[in-house]
Amino acid sequence: MPRDTWSQEEVSRRRKVQKRQFHVLTSFLCQKFAFTNFWEKIILSGGIVFALLAGACLPVIILLFADLVTIFIQYQLKKELRNNTGDAGYFQSLWANHMRFTFVVQENLNYDAKNLAGVVEMYALETSFLGIMVFIFTFAYASLLKYVAQKQMRRLRIRYLTSILNLTLEPEFSYNETYLKIQRNLQRFENSIGDSFGTMVLSFSVFVTCIVIAFLNHLVLTAMLVVVFPVMAIIMFFAVVIYRYLIETEKNHYQIAENLARDVFLNITTVKAYEGEAVEVQRYDKLLITSQSAGANTTMFFDFIIGILYILLYTSYALTFWQGMTMALELKNRNETPDILIVVNFCIQISFVNFLKVPVFVMLSRNASEAYEEMTEVIRKSDEENRLKKLDGVILNDVTYNSVSYKYPKRAGSFLLNGVQARIPAGTFTCVVGGPKHGKSTFLKLLVKLISPSKGTINLGKWDLSELRGSLVRSRIGYVQQKTTLFGETIRDAIKGGNKNVSDNEMISACRVVNVHSYIQSYQMGYDNALSLDLPDEVKEKLAIARVLVTNPDILILDDCMNHINSFTQMAIISEYLSQKQNSLIVVTSNTDIMKISDYIIHLKDGQIEAGSYRNLLEQNTSFRSIISRQETEKNVLDFESGVPQMKQYGNRSRDINFMGMNRDEMVSHDITVQKHSNYADNKKKGSEEKSGKKINCLKVLSLNRREFPYLLTAAIAATIMGFSIPAYASLFGESLGTIVLSSKEEIEDNVNFFPQMFLVAGIISGIARIVEVGVHDRSVVLETDKKTPEANI
Repeated sequence: MPRDTWSQEEVSRRRKVQKRQFHVLTSFLCQKFAFTNFWEKIILSGGIVFALLAGACLPVIILLFADLVTIFIQYQLKKELRNNTGDAGYFQSLWANHMRFTFVVQENLNYDAKNLAGVVEMYALETSFLGIMVFIFTFAYASLLKYVAQKQMRRLRIRYLTSILNLTLEPEFSYNETYLKIQRNLQRFENSIGDSFGTMVLSFSVFVTCIVIAFLNHLVLTAMLVVVFPVMAIIMFFAVVIYRYLIETEKNHYQIAENLARDVFLNITTVKAYEGEAVEVQRYDKLLITSQSAGANTTMFFDFIIGILYILLYTSYALTFWQGMTMALELKNRNETPDILIVVNFCIQISFVNFLKVPVFVMLSRNASEAYEEMTEVIRKSDEENRLKKLDGVILNDVTYNSVSYKYPKRAGSFLLNGVQARIPAGTFTCVVGGPKHGKSTFLKLLVKLISPSKGTINLGKWDLSELRGSLVRSRIGYVQQKTTLFGETIRDAIKGGNKNVSDNEMISACRVVNVHSYIQSYQMGYDNALSLDLPDEVKEKLAIARVLVTNPDILILDDCMNHINSFTQMAIISEYLSQKQNSLIVVTSNTDIMKISDYIIHLKDGQIEAGSYRNLLEQNTSFRSIISRQETEKNVLDFESGVPQMKQYGNRSRDINFMGMNRDEMVSHDITVQKHSNYADNKKKGSEEKSGKKINCLKVLSLNRREFPYLLTAAIAATIMGFSIPAYASLFGESLGTIVLSSKEEIEDNVNFFPQMFLVAGIISGIARIVEVGVHDRSVVLETDKKTPEANI
């Protein structure tokens, strides 16, 4: 499409793509360590230097080895000369047969057995020294980079999580999904720094150093080997793109199977009641087969690419040895010495191994870049939020909704709230009512800036809500949601939270308002009693309300948070609060008795509202009136499930433990505890010891795949062939080296095509073995285990 026909959205999209690509390129250092201070950057630089030095040591070891091989060849030639000292023309013949190599010149053949022992000793010392240096450099860069990474991740984690809490929750994500998204972003970013980053620098150093040393030793032979690298780079680029697509497809298929298993386990009672275990396992098996096919495609594609790369590498070796032999025969320019051949070929082989790591590093950097973008975007929005106005010393007054509309982002459908116009006067008691999914909670979340309106504005007195800092708004508006969680080790901690300015008298006063003080006092430790997960739901809801009351909010919002408190107690809590406070109270309720005592009612239905007093709404011909009339007829509570829980007695003596004729309180007063029988403890200890002594039998795991044994055996044979390819290459290289150096001209001419052909055959066999190794058996063990596990659980 021509540039001049692009829409504004298309231009914005393309700019985002270009920006993302730029971030991928610059994520190498700028993004990975953007959250470090000056001294940490100094330490980071030191770690990078150590990683580069560690990578440079490996080619030096290759150089030492090449020199040692050359010295051994010189020693062998000197022995031959000594054994033929009476033959005057032997040296000339030896020189001619070995293509007049520089190292064969007579004055250079000065190594005897004593000198050779000293050379070997020196080689051992030099390689040992290099090994120690590699260890020191590796330990140094790993320690320094890990230290910087830990410091940075701690700083980033706090900054990121603080920013998340400071912003609104995206409505299309649940809290669990948001938590998983946070952890995924942090993990993806952390995987690209520290040791992983050091390994990437090390591989880069090894690759560059080996290539440079190879070129310095022999330009033509190195160029013939390196020419395959651009081809491999192009192949790997497209391979990474396709591999990412296959991985996403595989994840989606496995996610479907996982969702099915989760739904079955969540509804296991129903599944068993209708004898659906076999059906569900069969459904799960079908989904796993689809997932296995996707996984097989991914694995086979990856191994196919690796196999092709091995074939290309060995093909380049074949061409190189053919060219090397040809040059040795034709040019006779004294360049194809053993040490040069060793350095060139081993350096290129090491470079190839590190070149294969490029896709992994690219994917890590790309994932880190995407995570960095998301996290920095959240931090940027949080910084913008922090620059908004504060509310110090200001009392919030009237609440006004000015043509407010709201629609879930990225979700098709009509507006949940459409042009809402409402005003809640200061100091009034307002009820928000309506049917399920009609936007009651959304209406209130807009007020506390948990979400932002799609259209319109909300005013708190003279202040525009969009200009106020969200965290400070929520500190002045007490909001109790439908589902709340209590935090802390004790009941006191759960009520006070992190607010150290709350006195005990304020805490007790708040608990008296919600009628939970006497229940807490029934514990021996009172407010210092440990916060138990077994607390009745009614008590949890009361503590959640008390936690908000101690902050003395200007506006208190109870968003349908008293579902486990009976109607009488709900009325008592609201009446007690209104008698003590003159602040605004907003309650989402379906209790008509509470509606009758309210000052103002907002009824939400189909994105529209009806507002007014209880009496006015009944006098008018409104949908609220018809609902109340039907409710009065059916004796049900609006938008409330039948069977309201009865008020639980705080003592709940019927559930107290009786021991020796005493109830719980008497036991507490006499400091009596119930001890477990000693045999129980002994049996438990014995059972744990037996359990720890059990060993997992791998044969039992493999027995799950009896039908796949032929495929597993084929894969094992292929893996064995692949393993033998390395020593086979070493033997082939040694034979070809000996042929070039120690054979006559006629012998070299006879083998000029043999060794390249053998390298080509070795490459094809290794490549095919790599393809077969994993592709043929895929993930049968995992698949069968995944199938058996839910079947056993059900």
